[in-house]
Amino acid sequence: MKKILIISLLLIDFCSLNAQWERIYFATEEIFDIGLKDDLLIIPVRGPLYGQTTFYGTTNYGDSWDSLGFINAPWIVEFEMVRNFVFCSLNWVCAGFCSPAPCIFKSEDNCITWDTSYVQKFGASHLLAHNDYIFAYLGDSFIYSTDYGNSWQKMLTVPSTDGLMYSIDGLLYFITYSSEIFRSEDNGLNWNLLSSNLPGATFSLIKNNIYLFAGGTYGISRSLNGVGWELCNSGVPDNFRVEILTGEPYIIFGSGTDSTFTHFVLCSTNKGDNWINISDGLTMGQYDWIFSLLIKDHYLFAATEDGIWRFDFSSLVNINDQIINTLEFYLSQNYPNPFNPSTKIRYTIPSVGTPLMKFPQFVQLKVYDVLGNEVATLVDEYKPAGSYEVEFKSTVGSRQLASGVYYYQLRVGSFAQTKKMILVM
Repeated sequence: MKKILIISLLLIDFCSLNAQWERIYFATEEIFDIGLKDDLLIIPVRGPLYGQTTFYGTTNYGDSWDSLGFINAPWIVEFEMVRNFVFCSLNWVCAGFCSPAPCIFKSEDNCITWDTSYVQKFGASHLLAHNDYIFAYLGDSFIYSTDYGNSWQKMLTVPSTDGLMYSIDGLLYFITYSSEIFRSEDNGLNWNLLSSNLPGATFSLIKNNIYLFAGGTYGISRSLNGVGWELCNSGVPDNFRVEILTGEPYIIFGSGTDSTFTHFVLCSTNKGDNWINISDGLTMGQYDWIFSLLIKDHYLFAATEDGIWRFDFSSLVNINDQIINTLEFYLSQNYPNPFNPSTKIRYTIPSVGTPLMKFPQFVQLKVYDVLGNEVATLVDEYKPAGSYEVEFKSTVGSRQLASGVYYYQLRVGSFAQTKKMILVM
């Protein structure tokens, strides 16, 4: 195992010399977020008039951009996608001198036209899409909508008003600024305390393969169950504050600042055991912030204070063959969930381990109803090691499935894992 990891790391270091960031548009503009709606990448750009934000989109990885629509409001800071809707928020704190103004907006036509979803005097932030819900933070409370922004309610059972929420594998997580982490299995109605000793303040939480990863003031930490946490800072610069984490089953990216407020982007392909700096070519100013990271195919995109940047990471991992170095099988939560009319399921077959794993293995991915009846067979063939994605549609043959709970199961040899999904018609 040590030999495999060493070879992998040497290969990454060699390849990273040939991979560089490039700014693809909007130099000197502050881009606070980047969203993905189907195949369309979307960014907000503050217009020449202070009170306006224009939205731009690209379907060719940022080689060209088209103007989509605009909102007569500045400082649009983030996107979230729920079903066919795009939500964005206005983080505009006006210190009590402004009359109530729209602060959450909703679009049904890919950002061309916008409706006001919520009006609140001081703006909103931390939009979060979760199981067809949409959540937002108002500075002193959290609100949520179950009807795509038509109405909003205050969360009454949130663990704290000082913290952040995350949606992972159909579960809600809440991390307080006092380093506690909670989890909810019922969309925020009830919460269970997992741990009260996260290493320092936490700003980002993701799941990658079997681990939860948290980024914060002490770098990067990981946990198998959210209860016990360990720092995994090998290769992370000293005094590095990790603000954003994102990843695919075969790779993790993290960005943040060192003590001189210089931004870096780090990468790991071995579940956080080691990290390398992949900031070559990212020539922003010392105090220019990275606000958001997003992965599309083999590109990593960064929304920054100095435009939109792009990094082709295909040289770091064999994306074309989707061969990854992992010891675990992985079955993702379907997305979106609930869904209508279709959803996507990702799964991973390991490439190292027993000798059998080095050859194609017989893979079955099936869908069942709540009674255990087989509904559909999505995969039933030999597959080499790699990461795959399949689509499941609510119409199976000539039959339209009814709303309700369904289960999908991945079976490879003696391995079997089952997860739940919900169809809403």
